Amino acid sequence: MLRVDEILSNRRLRVAALAAAALAALAVIAAGELLSRPASRVIGAAPPDLQARDVSLPADGYTVRGWFVPGTPGVGAVLLLHGVRGDRMAMLQRARMLKQSGYSVLLVDLPAHGESGGGHITFGWREAAGVRSALDWLRHEVPMEKAGVIGVSLGAAALVYSGLACLRSGSVRGCHTAIPAALPAAAGNRYRSATCASPIKAATLTSTVPQNFRRNDALTDLWRSHCCATTPPGQPQHRPSINNVLSGMRQRPARAADLSAA
Repeated sequence: MLRVDEILSNRRLRVAALAAAALAALAVIAAGELLSRPASRVIGAAPPDLQARDVSLPADGYTVRGWFVPGTPGVGAVLLLHGVRGDRMAMLQRARMLKQSGYSVLLVDLPAHGESGGGHITFGWREAAGVRSALDWLRHEVPMEKAGVIGVSLGAAALVYSGLACLRSGSVRGCHTAIPAALPAAAGNRYRSATCASPIKAATLTSTVPQNFRRNDALTDLWRSHCCATTPPGQPQHRPSINNVLSGMRQRPARAADLSAA
């Protein structure tokens, strides 16, 4: 009789363990589905003060939508990339700040976000195709401008994924986790380091970066002046959450003194 009870007890334990494993697997699947679900929403027209026009870009079988803000010739161009489950509206403050200083600005909804197509959020992997499409469009639209990219959260991850190919092709000079990190005080403007999402990525990016990296002081100066201008007197300055920069696309020699330093 005791033997039968032991067998039944073991069976119950096995059944309970299998049920717990199945529930855990279902929870993981459900969480993955929830996290990767598209964050689609209608954005509508750009704010009038932005003076932007709508753009639609083909990217890996779907359409990336955004706004382009023309700037002053010779000042430069910046691509802005929002965070996970956000859209281009999250980058409006940065777009206005850059527009006021004469930069051309491209804001896009990353794939599976906002008004852009895409079946799932992939945390940078497939979103990178949208970044590459936006960079290609920007280079075609303002071919004589030196360009940079600012990505936040998912935008930074997609930028890193797209940046690997761009760095190998030589069209991008460097990748950094913050704008100040893009401005090392190195003799002769030699590129010394890359601090990216992980040591593996940093090593990969460093190995592909050309050795004639040029400093770009304009965005940092603009960022600092904006902090000072928007922080009430006596209050600590809050830096914009800028996570990643790819700068120095080789479209032309640097011309504007505020875009690069010899």
